[in-house]
Amino acid sequence: MSDLVSIVVPTFNRANLIEATIASLLQQTYAAIEIIVVDDHSSDNTTAVIERLSKQDQRIQYYQRPVTKVKGANACRNFGLKMAKGEYVKWIDSDDLLSANAIELQLKEIKSANADLCICKTSIFSDEQNLSSVKNWGDITKPFTPNGFMVDGLRFHTCSALWKSSFFEDSSPWDEAQMNSQEWLMHFQQLCKGVNTVKCDEYLSFARYHDSNMSNKKNKKGRYYYNECTARIKAIAFAKRNKIKSPQLYHKATKQLYWYFLFVVYKGAPLLAFRLIPGLLSNMPHLLPPFKKEAEA
Repeated sequence: MSDLVSIVVPTFNRANLIEATIASLLQQTYAAIEIIVVDDHSSDNTTAVIERLSKQDQRIQYYQRPVTKVKGANACRNFGLKMAKGEYVKWIDSDDLLSANAIELQLKEIKSANADLCICKTSIFSDEQNLSSVKNWGDITKPFTPNGFMVDGLRFHTCSALWKSSFFEDSSPWDEAQMNSQEWLMHFQQLCKGVNTVKCDEYLSFARYHDSNMSNKKNKKGRYYYNECTARIKAIAFAKRNKIKSPQLYHKATKQLYWYFLFVVYKGAPLLAFRLIPGLLSNMPHLLPPFKKEAEA
């Protein structure tokens, strides 16, 4: 029997885009998939779109985020993982796309290497008719370690990752308090646990860039940078709990923390800046240059 792959799609008011995302999932050459759409209580006609599609293909499951969970994509992602029955899981946002052979190729690589995670290349796009124009999202050439991520600049998109479901056990890997920088934090935390990773050196995932993206410059207000700060504070604490011994890592994370703090102030959010003071003070010693090199634990 084929291994089931669960694809979790959080969504909110994406009725105009999610159909294209789901179409890219339904056309997968690997058929043993379940598509778990978790709606963050959309106010547009997202429900009608998904209900219509689910009648056409029983692999589509549609859920509303439980009202007992906080609003946001992270709660939807965690809930989707809880509902997933697959041996493997992939999260994809409701505006992104996969190539038709993405699951087939990534599954082949992750099983061959008996890995926890398979990463493919991701390209940015704004026009569905022009996916062949490659613009790299991130850099997967760096080491898949905490240092590789924090110091060397390893970056991979959420939709580029195929995970072994058992890697997460019963945990909720997405921090539901983070409004942005959640992917950054989640990926760093998993690397701190030690992830056996294999790469698929092809562009199999496509991240849509549009005006409503949180990463769009016009959307970067004080709260955006506040969440960048809280993500760094949490990352440093998580690395310490997992006994990561790298002065370079803590130095780089703290420099980023202070840099983003300046943007919180610059963007005119004094109350948010005040909330960050304890985290700034407790991590201030890491600003000293890391003269001594130590290996990661």
